[in-house]
Amino acid sequence: MRNQVLADLDQMRRMITATLGFARSDFASEVPETFDLASLVQSVCDDLVDLGHDVSVSGPAHLPIYSKPLGLRRVLSNVIENAVKYGARARVELVEFGDRVEVCVEDRGPGIPDHLQEEAFKPFRRIGTQCSNIEGSGLGLTVARGITRALGGDVLLTNSNRGGLCATIVVPKRTLNVPTASVVADEARSGQMATT
Repeated sequence: MRNQVLADLDQMRRMITATLGFARSDFASEVPETFDLASLVQSVCDDLVDLGHDVSVSGPAHLPIYSKPLGLRRVLSNVIENAVKYGARARVELVEFGDRVEVCVEDRGPGIPDHLQEEAFKPFRRIGTQCSNIEGSGLGLTVARGITRALGGDVLLTNSNRGGLCATIVVPKRTLNVPTASVVADEARSGQMATT
C-alpha cells in the first residue's frame, strides 16, 4: 500500500511539473529565423541514439526553412521520444512538398485504433495497456500539435501499412508568426473540455 501511494505521488509530481511547464510556455517570445531543418532533425535523433535508442533518419542533407527552431525541437523531441517509448524504435523521414515539409516518424509499436487517434492529442490521455509501465505526463502530443498549428502546420497520426504508428509533423517552409503559447493553451483547454 505504501509503495503504491508513493508511486502515485511521484506520478502526480511529474504531471504537475509538466503542467506548470506547459502553462509557462514561452514559445510566443521566440523570434522566427532561417535554419536547417535537416540538421535539427538529425541532432534530435543523434541525442536519442546516444541514449541507446534505435533511431534512424533519411531525407535531404540540408533543408532551410524560416520558422522557430526551439519550438520545432520541442515538437520533434516529443514525437520521436514517443516512438521509441511506445514503439521500440523510430524511423524518421524528412520530405519536401512544395511550400511545406513533412517529418514522418514511424515506430514498430501496436499503433492506435483509427477512432482513438484524435484522443491521443488530449492532455494527460495515454492510450493502450502498455502505457501504465511507461513514464510520462501525457502532454507530449498536445504540446507538439499546439506548437505546429501555431506555426501553420499540424501533427497527424496514422497506422502504418508496415505495422506500428506513423506520426507526421507538417510545417510550412515559411512560418506564420502566430503567438504560439496562446494556441498551445487553446489546445489544452479544448482537450480538457472534451474529456470532461
